[in-house]
Amino acid sequence: MIERHKITGLARFSALSFSQQFQTPGLRVFRTFQGESTTGMVMFYLCGGRAYYHLGAYNEAGCKSKASCALFDLVIKSFAREKIRYLILGGGAGINPPEDDGLVRFKKGWVNMEKPVYFCGKIIRKEDYQELSKVQGNENSSYFPAYRSGKWG
Repeated sequence: MIERHKITGLARFSALSFSQQFQTPGLRVFRTFQGESTTGMVMFYLCGGRAYYHLGAYNEAGCKSKASCALFDLVIKSFAREKIRYLILGGGAGINPPEDDGLVRFKKGWVNMEKPVYFCGKIIRKEDYQELSKVQGNENSSYFPAYRSGKWG
């Protein structure tokens, strides 16, 4: 996926970031495979009776076999058995993603309701925030968070 979409910078998760994510309480991971090779994987975090979609990725074989559909079907059935009442998939990337965006279309195909979400926007570690924004060349952006400006906004 990294190669196919030429993912760089903050969006390219490091091995350390995955190691930390896998230590986070409530993480659930689902995967598809062909033989011994993983073709797709999704990560959800459980908190307060809700399951929050965090991340998904598929290799070429996973894309061709529509592994995402199999995974989401499995996730929905698994969480239903656990009596998880809400599955939060999130929206598309950016403030106003186009309706014909593939990610938006895919997520809308699995939901039975939509609700607005509001983010706080509080900066706790100002020095780190300013450094991230500067490294990305976005320190003067009005987009929040500034370090993601231009890529998702």
